[in-house]
Amino acid sequence: MAGGKAGRPPKKVTPAPRSFGKIMAALRQGLADPAMEDRWSWLYRVSMNLACCDEEISNDLGKVREVLDVARSCRGATGPGRTAVEEHLMECLEHLVLGWCEALADDDGLEPFVDLGTIEQLDPEFRPGADTVAEVCSFALETLAHKARPRDPAAGARRARAFAVLGVAAGLFDVSAGLEPAREALQRHRYREALGALGYLESYYAAREDEPIPKAIRTELLQLARQAADYDVAAGALHLLVRQRALSVPEAQVRLHRWEARGDARP
Repeated sequence: MAGGKAGRPPKKVTPAPRSFGKIMAALRQGLADPAMEDRWSWLYRVSMNLACCDEEISNDLGKVREVLDVARSCRGATGPGRTAVEEHLMECLEHLVLGWCEALADDDGLEPFVDLGTIEQLDPEFRPGADTVAEVCSFALETLAHKARPRDPAAGARRARAFAVLGVAAGLFDVSAGLEPAREALQRHRYREALGALGYLESYYAAREDEPIPKAIRTELLQLARQAADYDVAAGALHLLVRQRALSVPEAQVRLHRWEARGDARP
């Protein structure tokens, strides 16, 4: 049959905007209207197009702040499509931080582990890159402190993405404010959030090889390695402890074998 279902012509698909201003306006409008027709498809396609504007956003702190504002609005939005929007926006922000950190790492004049609160004191040559990293990292910390509503299906992915942002910046900036949220995430034993926290801790301590893991975090890593339901989480926790010399290789192997034995005993 040449037409659509039951002989009807196929539904016309509205092209998603590709300019930054129109993308932001469409996302704000769609997030504010849960009853919008075909909302999931529309918001998904619109937010995907934000990738076309990466360079434009990267060089304009005002546009970075617009993306942050829309990302904040996703936390309280309801209805189909909002989780896809939030995922795409967080991915965009992570790419911005990665791009600027790679550029800043090529400059030998930047002191390591810059305090996010002292960006304005840096030499102008390091800006707007350092300004953008500071804005997005502050947003990531804000996201980790945000109390999600009960049964929010996007909460774990949101927090994992926030940890990813901090992990990307950990080699150049002081993102130690993420250590306590990471400890709390390990304590909750939620798969995606725990993986995000482990990734952040891996990056943080990889750049600070001689910095010991705090006792409270070590305790949570050992507990996670013992009780995690997933191998990659348990193994990741033990790997981090071994790399920071907080656990010997033989002891880590014994603990991992015990975890595997418990897994074999499960029905």
